[in-house]
Amino acid sequence: MGKEAKKKDIFPVVGMSCVSCAARVGKVLNAVPGVSRADVNFASATVRVSYNPDECRPSDLKSAVRSAGYDLLTDASTEVVEQTKAKEYAELKR
Repeated sequence: MGKEAKKKDIFPVVGMSCVSCAARVGKVLNAVPGVSRADVNFASATVRVSYNPDECRPSDLKSAVRSAGYDLLTDASTEVVEQTKAKEYAELKR
């Protein structure tokens, strides 16, 4: 079956502070078995992932991103995402 994508999702990414961070997140996700493509958008702090759900789950993606020092919000509501971004911004502002 290989890396044939059957599903595409967009997930918020937490903890990226530069373009290099975004590149690292993309590299980590593209190495996950079952992922055919992961495109990180640093400006919107999101990643669009094309993957085969028979080979990997969103929890696998989250684990990979966490291992790189960031976080992937796989089951978050819009409100949770906004709260997380506001908290992150406040920390950076200090």
